[in-house]
This record gives sequence, C-alpha cells and structure tokens, in this order.
Amino acid sequence: MRVSFSYGDAVKLLGGDTGLVKLLDHASAAAVLATGGIDLLDARSEVVRLGKQLVSSLRARVTGLHRVDRTRLLEAAHGIIVVTAFFEAIDDVGLPFTLEISKREQLALAGAGPSVWNSELDLVHVLLDTRIPVPSAERPPDAIVVDLLSFYDRMAADVVGFLSGFAAWDDLTEDKRDRFRTTASDEVPRRALVHYQELYRRLAADFPEFSVWMSGIESAAIRSEIGRQRTALEDMRELLQQVVGAQPPDSRRTALARGYRAALGRPIVEGDVQPGLVLPTLEQAYVSPGFKVIEVGQGDDVSQESWWSEKPVRVDLDDYLAGYLTSSQATSAPLVVLGQPGAGKSLLTKMLAAQLPAEDFLPIRVVLRDAPADATLEEQIEGAIMHTTGERLAWPDLARAAASAVPVVLLDGFDELLQATGTSRSDYLARVREFQRRESDQGRGVIVVVTSRTAVAHRARFASSTIVLKLEPFSHDQVRHWLEVWNAANPGAVLDPEVALRFDDLAGQPLLLFMLALYNADGNALHQEGAELAHAGLYEQLLTKFARREVLKRLHGPLGHQVDRAVEENLIRLSVVAFAMFNRGARWVDETELDHDLNALLPMAVRGAQDRRFRLSPAQLVVGQFFFVHAAQAAYDGRVLSTYEFLHATFGEYLVARLVHRASMEVLTRARMTTSSLYSRPVSSPGWLEPLLSFVPLTARTPVVSFLRELFDGTSEADRTELNEQFTDLVGAAQHHQPGAEHPEYAPQVLPTARRIAAYTANLVVLAVVVRGRLAVLDLDRDKPERTTWRALTLLWQSQLAEGEWDSLTEMLGIEHLRRGGPSEVLTSRGSRGVRSGERGGVS
Repeated sequence: MRVSFSYGDAVKLLGGDTGLVKLLDHASAAAVLATGGIDLLDARSEVVRLGKQLVSSLRARVTGLHRVDRTRLLEAAHGIIVVTAFFEAIDDVGLPFTLEISKREQLALAGAGPSVWNSELDLVHVLLDTRIPVPSAERPPDAIVVDLLSFYDRMAADVVGFLSGFAAWDDLTEDKRDRFRTTASDEVPRRALVHYQELYRRLAADFPEFSVWMSGIESAAIRSEIGRQRTALEDMRELLQQVVGAQPPDSRRTALARGYRAALGRPIVEGDVQPGLVLPTLEQAYVSPGFKVIEVGQGDDVSQESWWSEKPVRVDLDDYLAGYLTSSQATSAPLVVLGQPGAGKSLLTKMLAAQLPAEDFLPIRVVLRDAPADATLEEQIEGAIMHTTGERLAWPDLARAAASAVPVVLLDGFDELLQATGTSRSDYLARVREFQRRESDQGRGVIVVVTSRTAVAHRARFASSTIVLKLEPFSHDQVRHWLEVWNAANPGAVLDPEVALRFDDLAGQPLLLFMLALYNADGNALHQEGAELAHAGLYEQLLTKFARREVLKRLHGPLGHQVDRAVEENLIRLSVVAFAMFNRGARWVDETELDHDLNALLPMAVRGAQDRRFRLSPAQLVVGQFFFVHAAQAAYDGRVLSTYEFLHATFGEYLVARLVHRASMEVLTRARMTTSSLYSRPVSSPGWLEPLLSFVPLTARTPVVSFLRELFDGTSEADRTELNEQFTDLVGAAQHHQPGAEHPEYAPQVLPTARRIAAYTANLVVLAVVVRGRLAVLDLDRDKPERTTWRALTLLWQSQLAEGEWDSLTEMLGIEHLRRGGPSEVLTSRGSRGVRSGERGGVS
C-alpha cells in the first residue's frame, strides 16, 4: 500500500503560501495559538480556495520534473482534493448555528477526535500527521471509495463531537441536534465523495496518472479519451507518453532503448520453422493476458493455485502497469510477476523494456539465466547493459545519467536461479528492496520487476506490502485475437479458433498456443482430425511430429523405417525425462539427476559420435531437441547449471503413460514369445515396468491414469484380457524379490524395499484394473485362502505409501460387491466405463 500524505504534508509539498499555510507552518508556536479566533466557515473557505489554487498551478509545478518527484506532487494534490471535498460538503449542508472558535479548536477538528482535544498534545501537529487515503492501481475498483467514505465518516463524527462541546449546541432542540447528527453521518460523506469524484476527474483530464491509479473512480469515458485498448502494451506506452518530461534521453539511454525496441520487429520465437510459414513479430503477436494482482504479506503462500482461486481476474494490464509505474510504491518494493511456464512472463519483460518511453524511464532487462548467480545485483545489471549495448557502464554512472528518468530493472527468471543452483534464495526479494532503499536514499529511485514461476514462489520471503501480479491463461477472446494475427500472417495455415479451443488447457498458454498453430500448419492437422481427436491422440501427434522434424534435420536422406525408429527412440528418451520428474515427485529435474537416469536405463542410446564433438551431456542431447521442454539455467561459480521441466505438466504425464503402455505391450510380446525356442525370457518378465513403477503410484497424477485408459482403449480386447492376467501374475511375483534388480543403477529415490514393493504392486493392480475396467479379488489369491493376498497388499500399501499416495489410490480404486454369481468382490476403476451397478466401497 502506498505511503499516504497528511493534509499538512501535501500543502507544504505543493508550496501553498496563504494565511492558512502560514498558520500550519507555525502551528506549534504558542504565540500563534494564542491569537484571536477565526470563524469555522472562513477556515472552510480558505481550505477550498487553497485547494483550487494549488490544483490550478499543478501543471506548471510538475512540468519537467523527475518521474519520482512528479509522482510525489501528484499524490500530494490528491490529498488536497480529499480534504477540499469534505469542506465543500460541509458548506453544502451548513452548520446548525453561527460559531466562532479558536484556531486551536479548528485545527483539532481537522486532525483528531474529541478524546484528543482535551489532551496535552499539540493538536496542530496531529493535523499535520493525519493520513489521507491514496488510490492504488492494484486494489479493487471500489476499495478507495470504501476508504474515503470511512475517512469522511470519521471527519463528520469529529464535526458533531466538536460542535457538541459548545453552549450553542445545548441551546438547540433535541430534534435539531438529531437532524444534524443524521445529516453529518449520512449526507456529508456522500456529498464529500461526489465533490471528490468531480475534482478527481478534473485532475485526470490534465494528468493521465489519475486515470490509471484508480479505475473504479474515473469514468470509462476518461479512459476512452486517453486511448483505446490495443496489443503490444501500446495503451500503456501511449498513457505514459502523455506524462513524459521534456528532457530527451542521452546517448547511453538512447542506445538501451534502441536495443530493446528492436525486439518488437523480431519473430515471436527464435529458431527454424517449416518452409512457407511466416512468424508474426513480437509487436504484432503480443496480447496482454488477464491477470490477478494483490498486496501480500509474509504468511501468504502465493505458490498455491488454490490461494489465488477467489481473487478476481482483471483484463486492464496496460492501465495497471501505467498506474503502478507512476506510483510512489514502485520505487519502494519490487513488483513480483508470477506465471506458469509459457504464460508469457519473459515476453512481458521484453515488452516493458521496448515500450517504456525513454524520456521518463530507463529500462534494463536482466535475464537471470544468463547472469552469474553469485554476482551482486549491480554486477548483474551491468552485465545486462553490456549484453544489450556492447558498452561497459557502471551502475552508479548510469543511474546518475538517467537524469529525469527513473530506472526500471526487469529481473527475468528468479525461478531459474532457484531451480538451477538448488540454493536457497529466500532473502532475494529483501535484497532487492534494500537495493531500492539505498538508491532512493541517494536521490535516484529505481523500480524493480521480478518474474518467477508460480510453483517456486514460496521459496522467496515476501515482506509485508509486496505487490504480486499473477498472469492468467488466455481467455477464449484472447485466443481468438492471437489467432487472428497468426491467420493473417499465414493464410495457407489458418487455425480456426474454435478448433484450437477444443484443447483450451493448451490454447490458454501463449507458447503452447503457438505450438498448436505450428502443429496445425503441417497439413491442417487439427482440422483434419476433426472433433473426435482424443487428448491422448493429440499429445501423441504433437510429440511425434516435433520429434520427426528434429530427426529429419539431423539425418540426411534417411529411409522411412530409419526415421520412424529414430522418432520412437527420441520419444522413449523423452519419456525417461518425464519419469525422472514423476519418480521424484517433482515438476522439474536437474541435469545431473537426468544424466544418471538416462545412463542407468539407456546406457548406449544417449551417445553418438556426432555428439561427442559438442561435449554435450546425455540430458542436453535429449531435451535440446524438443520445443516443449524448458531448460532453466544459471551461471554459478563459473559453471552453467541446468534444470528441465515441461512447458505444460500434461506433456510429462502423457509421456509417463505412453512409456507404461509401451512397456506393458513389451511384457505381452515377451510372454507370447516364451512358446518359441527363439526367446529365453520367462513368462511375465516385467521388463521396464519394475524399475519405473516401483517408486510412485501412477494414481499420484490423475491425468496419467486417464491417458492410460485412452491408450489401452486402442488395444484389442484379446490383448487387454491377456494383459490383465500378466499384471495379476506379476503382482504375485513382485512380493518375493527386490524390485529393479535388473536395473540397480536406476534410483531416482532411495527407498526401503517394502516401500518400493508397495508402489510396484499398487501400480500393477491399477494397470490390471485399467486394461479391463475390473479385477476379481480372488485372482490375486489363486492358491491361497480367500483375500489373504488382497488383505496383505492393502495393509502394505497403507503402511508404506505416503498419505497423499494412499489417498490417490483409494480415490481411483473401488470395491464392487456382486450379488449374483461370479466372484464375490471385484476391484473397479472409479468412473470407468462398463462398471455394473452394485455396492461400492473403498479398496480396503
């Protein structure tokens, strides 16, 4: 929340020079307090006249000022109109009797309540310290109205309390006193608010800052006069250009601005695309997303989506940013911008750097993944300047050279520092705030914006009154708007918005919407599939198509079967990446962990002669080929550290299901080959199922099970029946030996044997149920008393699995007690198709 002004602060800051101001300036002097009284209405007239005088001269006072100084004066002017509006309301309703009071009594009226009047406090000092509500761009539209009405209620109550201390009040009839009390409590605050709104609109007509500080007060007409909403933060730029100073930027600021503006004309992403496609430029394609914004405190966990669920979504990003960047709060604490991977956080910093007017702002974009993580903030800023302009500039020199402009430091990718280095950075925001405090003390205020993934935000310590802005997925209208630009640039590769919106979980993220457009551009793929394309089918085709493009880039003139094999090998490697995250219960994995997993499961498949000359690690070789894997990087202690995650968690979840499906079909193939002398493996050899499925239940991620259902739906009835039997056999065998014996090096977690057996057997039962929709409990106890194995398994699962894992298992599996013939109890998949009615219960 902004630091508010008192009326005395505001008058002094704006340089008022009337008798009232002189009184305020000398209010603590006993000689002044002892002079003769003045009439209350005379003081009212003086406040109103002074307010009009100061506001009318405001334009001349702020012209050419430093951005920070201009903001302070405008906020002071706001304080003036708040108090002026109240005294105009008092004038409207009048007082119940003619009154002369001393200066001390009048100042008490403006500054404190009745309990203070009889104290020894300097009442004029109280007046000078009275805080006045200030609008904030991040607050809900009606918040300032509530604050003002509360403020006016208190002042009106003070009027009544003050007047009731005089003999003339006692001379009034009870009816007159009641009427005035009612008028003061009901009519005065309402009238004061009306006067305030009128004064506010007058200021907004001359000073655009007012129109964006408080979107709930000014009318929609004011915003429409300032400029209609467009893309590429053009509204924000136009708003800010109306308030820029007259001093042009010097050569150093011009060089930075030129470098950032150049990004607007570049394609929205870097890299090759298929022939014939035209990538829109950043300026053409950037669509301001919806967002949520709130002031948070130390106890708030903004990393949880549930924490944000009740917060309102706003669509006025241009207005909000213009209001925030012209507020005093912007130089006292960082603005933290959160979002999911691919939500557009980095694009937002690029757009801010490009669109902030150079006359009033000095943007410096620091890509933290490219900056040394162990460097100071000043060193990171200086490195970013060097990268953009090729010039070496010390931060203090540049800050001084900013002249009337305020530096805006854009720290993009705080989450990359956390993920890649694996170190605690809980004090990072506190260090940023201290940097801002130091710069303000030196007379060179600085604005700082920090971006981060939502999921890791809890690893930073938020000081009180920190503003956090969370980018939201595209709305349907925003998806349509983005596709209008894409379709205009690519009339031969049009993607119908209604087709894209069938997959709104992907279309809502800007980067993934772009991926859908790329996918559709190859043969109009999404349109060709029609409405029947299942989600598993979409992910399979997306992944396969991008993998095929990468294979064709590397192989020259390959045969068709070689391409297909290389594509499948790439997708298997990528599935190992997905399992590296899944089996660690994480959304990302670091390079060392991924190298270990790849070498343990695919010791030869991740190497090649053509790759050795680049000295790339197995992890780099695998993830570097895929558009939908995000690599977070940070330079630390002379090394580049990396972590990897999928742009959308569902890619990883599909790949987990895909590899389980492939491994299951391999189990079936091997079992059938045991009838031939050409194959020596025993019946029901688990293959990769055992190492992959002995760490975390598949039910821990609901989409994994849903994808498995879709994938097995594409398998023949005979195969599903036989797979059900194979999984059941494997459950029995799994209880008698160490899981993962054939792949001892694969250990994403160090777990007790019992824990691994619990996870593995639970997953086998889940698979047996998924492939057929049901599993007879007696099938688990073929040669034992009824339910012995089943009871033992459920007790093992409950005792060994984490609470959330056990809960996910019981939510997915249910018991059906059949009433007519057949097995007495059948395990079913809750919500699966083809389950007969009957009595249902939990797995135990």
